[in-house]
Amino acid sequence: MSDDPRIRVTPEARIRPRPRPRGDAPPTPDAAPEPGGEAPSIRTRRSLLIGGAAIIAAAIGVGSLFTGPSELPDPPGQIAGPEYRAATLKLRPAPTMAMPPDHTQWQSCVAPGAAAKITDLDMVLAIDTTSSMGGVINDVKANVKQLIRNLRTGGGSVRVGIVAYRDIGDAYVARPFPLTVLDDQGAAALDAFVSGLQAEGGGDWPEALEVALDVATGMAWRGTVPASIVVIADAPAHQNKQQTAFAIAEAFATKIPGAAVSLIDTGSGANGFMRALPNAGKGQYVTYDGHILNSLLPAITGCASR
Repeated sequence: MSDDPRIRVTPEARIRPRPRPRGDAPPTPDAAPEPGGEAPSIRTRRSLLIGGAAIIAAAIGVGSLFTGPSELPDPPGQIAGPEYRAATLKLRPAPTMAMPPDHTQWQSCVAPGAAAKITDLDMVLAIDTTSSMGGVINDVKANVKQLIRNLRTGGGSVRVGIVAYRDIGDAYVARPFPLTVLDDQGAAALDAFVSGLQAEGGGDWPEALEVALDVATGMAWRGTVPASIVVIADAPAHQNKQQTAFAIAEAFATKIPGAAVSLIDTGSGANGFMRALPNAGKGQYVTYDGHILNSLLPAITGCASR
């Protein structure tokens, strides 16, 4: 993804780390690596697909993906003020429909077929874990058990993964929890991983969102069931990495039937990149007002928020 030697991704991501400058804190492995790994030919095909999408994105230009500039300037520091949350919700009110407790009653707006019910699902949450995200992370922690119960109710085969991410120079750039079946053992492991998330680091406003997307798309997706990546964040990728993020999202949504990349904006001020990323990923731009399960429902299903 980058030639910057400071980027460190934990081993679970299956991306070979570059040499670390002396004095950098080492990454902390928090999850077991995915079994089996991925064949070089698959990695090559994915690289070619992403490369082709990048060429297309460059040809049409980033501006054509944006839906207009935010009314607010990019904040100079890590934490945006309450006016950024207010501007986000002014653009689009947060969804109010409660998440049905049986996931097999959810309707997918992305999977082949009109209003297809979701029985089987692969889902990865890419969560910004920098300092400004403390309240959101606490909300995720408080509701992860309910989310797991909802995903286990009704049968079917559901797997969930996580990518916690920050930025270059932080204690980690991407810390993944691989796609895991939600049996008793898997559910307990997922709960423990989410419970251990902490909001720290950052410093400037943009984050390494494109690295999180690369790690998420590189997980062991089945490719035969609906596939959802949901970014939960309040800040865009760095300006010089935004085309890369668009290309990764577009390639993922193209290669798997019923796949989408959605984004839950937790207070970016309705930043243009944040609104445009789900367009590239065939997903939904969803806003957040303190109820993560309400926002997750349209983000996972790819349906317009209500």
